[in-house]
Amino acid sequence: MEIQGLASYKERFNITSKQTIEPGLANIECALQQLGNPHKQLHVIHVAGTNGKGSTVGFLEQLALQRELKTGVFTSPAFIDVHDQIRLNGAPIREAQMNAAMEQIARANVSDLTDFELVTVVMFVALAQANVDVAIIEAGMGGLLDATNVVKPLVTVVTTIAIEHTQFLGETLSQIAEHKAGIFKFGAAAVIGALQAEAAEVMAKTATAKRMPLYTFGKDFTVENGRYTFRDITFDALQPSLKGAHQQHNMALAITAFVLFCEKMKVHVATKRVQAAVANTHVPYRFEQIAPNMYVDGAHNVSAAQVLAQTINEQLGERVHIVLGMLRDKDVAGVIRALEPVAKSFSFMTFSHERALPAEDMQTYVDGDVIKSLKDVPQDGAPVVVTGSLYLLAACAK
Repeated sequence: MEIQGLASYKERFNITSKQTIEPGLANIECALQQLGNPHKQLHVIHVAGTNGKGSTVGFLEQLALQRELKTGVFTSPAFIDVHDQIRLNGAPIREAQMNAAMEQIARANVSDLTDFELVTVVMFVALAQANVDVAIIEAGMGGLLDATNVVKPLVTVVTTIAIEHTQFLGETLSQIAEHKAGIFKFGAAAVIGALQAEAAEVMAKTATAKRMPLYTFGKDFTVENGRYTFRDITFDALQPSLKGAHQQHNMALAITAFVLFCEKMKVHVATKRVQAAVANTHVPYRFEQIAPNMYVDGAHNVSAAQVLAQTINEQLGERVHIVLGMLRDKDVAGVIRALEPVAKSFSFMTFSHERALPAEDMQTYVDGDVIKSLKDVPQDGAPVVVTGSLYLLAACAK
């Protein structure tokens, strides 16, 4: 899978990498050792999970920025190109900063990496060069064998767990949970969301084995009517800009992780800064309104589609026109089933990606029109929600 914008840097600095998925840490650990282990300079919050990672990272980024910490962030996939995967102090990495990191990698003769591993190495080098106070790092896939899992974090977060990437992570929730819990490390704190019982059990066993304190949403910390509570800490009047009940959950995970990080770093967290952070958090394609009566949301798997249906009911209260585009290795039938109760109609779009499912193929699951542009969506006053692959949403945003 090609990462947009990476090829030009590889060509400029004569660096090779592969467009494949190869779970494992041996190659990236070797590369980082050649570079002097820049990842070991970082104070890390590591975030894994099936859904909710991006929003939780977004809340964490704003919490750190409001606290005036020098902040580095790593997310995936790239929405537009490789620059938006790495953020420094709230902005995508600049070309000059990418050049500096790539030059250091080229001098070290790093090789045998996949594209994702290379971008992960670039991130570690760039964040170390920037001397950030906090590195908020989203795992790419799973956790245990993900390239980001070379770090020794201060705080780890697992947001949600659902069936995904079964060819790499396993067929059951327990197997997938074991991969997510792979980010748990001795000396770190663990924060988990409202997980299914079998997934929560895996988290608890792993945390116990690694002698980690485990903090669970709904048990150790809560949020209700804008009031967050954790131990003797309370933050009131929280009004997150991201919409939907699930974003209250993600917000609470982020606040808890940030409080624990600040305790370890001996930094105070003020209520006003937390209020400002959650109010100013923006994450692209999370039930985002892009035009009057038009929304985009990256619900690319069944559990995310179920949450989107709930959010449509909460926020709009009526049936909507669904515009859907998916990758061929996703559970398209399951996503459609989850959205049918809130759908007035379905329209299908094909987008430019090697794994994109042709729009015509989606018509085999439910009646709907194949469209070339959002201008072709029915215009009858009902809201329009564009959803599915993040690559579709990025294409529509261009």
